[in-house]
Order: sequence, then structure tokens, then C-alpha cells
Amino acid sequence: MAHRPHTRSRSGIARPLQRTDGTVTWYAACLAAALADPSAEPRDYQAAMSVPHWREAMELEYTALLRNEIWTLVPPPPRVNVIDSKWVFKVKKHADGSIERYKARLVARGFRQCYGLDYEDTFSPVIKPTTIRLLLSIAVTRADSSLFLLQKPVVTMSFLVYVDDIILVSSSPMAADALINSGC
Repeated sequence: MAHRPHTRSRSGIARPLQRTDGTVTWYAACLAAALADPSAEPRDYQAAMSVPHWREAMELEYTALLRNEIWTLVPPPPRVNVIDSKWVFKVKKHADGSIERYKARLVARGFRQCYGLDYEDTFSPVIKPTTIRLLLSIAVTRADSSLFLLQKPVVTMSFLVYVDDIILVSSSPMAADALINSGC
């Protein structure tokens, strides 16, 4: 007796209709869209703008940037690669999994830098001005005779000498390497 092939029609499997009017025929996709998590992190600006709590998070971030005077708008100089920015969204949660807050950050798209033009140019100050003032005041008052400060127009180095150890902190890794290799 010949064996009949197992076909889709015999198994009750049919191809979905290919609609061109935009109607979704995949019920699983419709169900997933209907049951989507409202706290899901949006991937782009348009998706975030459609949800009120993400709009509020973006507004909070933007007002914080303005309040801290993060940038100044200036016309771009000629032959300069202007790096654009994008919004990144994150849901911060408590230890129990409940939502703490919605966080929106405006970040630079650094991957658009051009090698040889601005690839090595970075500026990310992470030290607070009060810390700089404290360090300078300690160095100037000579209250600690083991702390030395070297300040040049581009480089600031701090030396802390302790028994047989020297701690060197520099704003420029190349300047620190040059000092170490000079044998001074």
C-alpha cells in the first residue's frame, strides 16, 4: 500500500491571507499588541511622545539640562562634524519589581565621529567644582606637606607622596606618561 504524503492541507494548516489594505490577519500579533506592557521602554522619540509618563520624564530631563546650563547654542564652525543626540529611555524599578520612575536621558551619538577629524576629542567633566576648589586650597595652604600640585594651561597634576609611595593624578594621561618616562 502506498504511503500518502503529509501535506499542509491534510494537517489543517493554511497560509494566511496576504492583505494589502493594512489589515492584520495574525491574531497572535493583535493579541500581543493589545496586551503590551504599558511600562515598556520605547525605542524612539515618536513612541515615547505617545505615552504621557515618558513625555513627563523627557520634560524633567530637559529642564534639568537647562537649569544646569549644560549647553550653549552656537552656530557650527565650518568643516566641523556636528554630533547629534538621541533620547534613551529606561524604567527604574524597586527591588520588588514595582516601577520607581521613568527615566529619559539625552545622549550624544558619538559613533558619528570621524576618525582623524574629531575621533580623539572627548570632554566629559566628572569632578565637581567644589572638589577642585578643595584640592587647590589644600595645595596652596601647604597644610599637607605631602601634596604637590602642578598646573599648566592644559594639564593639572596632583602628587601625593606617602612614605615610599607616590600617587599621581593627572587630567591628561599622555602628560602623566611623559612625566613617568622622563625619570624625574
